[in-house]
Amino acid sequence: MERLVADNPTQQSRIPELREKIDLRLRLLEEGIAIRRDQNFDAARTFVLSDRGKVVMDEVRAQTDAIRQLEQTLLSERDAEMQAAYRTAVFSGVVTGLLGALLAAVVAYLVRRTNINRRRQEGFIKQVVEQDETGLHSGPVFESRQALDLQQRWQEAVDTL
Repeated sequence: MERLVADNPTQQSRIPELREKIDLRLRLLEEGIAIRRDQNFDAARTFVLSDRGKVVMDEVRAQTDAIRQLEQTLLSERDAEMQAAYRTAVFSGVVTGLLGALLAAVVAYLVRRTNINRRRQEGFIKQVVEQDETGLHSGPVFESRQALDLQQRWQEAVDTL
């Protein structure tokens, strides 16, 4: 029993008193046996009927029941703490998983949006290039105004990137 209550000073303080009562009960048993052996059956029966042994044994039972009751209460408290820690761990795991999924969704959305914008910009640049090539090849003379126009359009295309 000492090993079972080693982590509880309150319970440990009960052990010496319990040990004394158990020792007393054992001495009373030895005394009853000695009375029977040394005297007669009636003397031993009178000794047993005095209930001294029963009273001591009832005290031992009461003390062990008190120890058991306190240990059961401590066990229930520890179990409740363990359950609370378990619920906290599960909740934390679920929240972490959800946040991870949300972060993955946000990253996927941003990558998709970037790809869409890049395709749109590529399409715009392609369109500008096609229009400029068409304009350059349509006339025999490349004028400075057309060159400025072309430069401005390319600058707009670059700015969109």
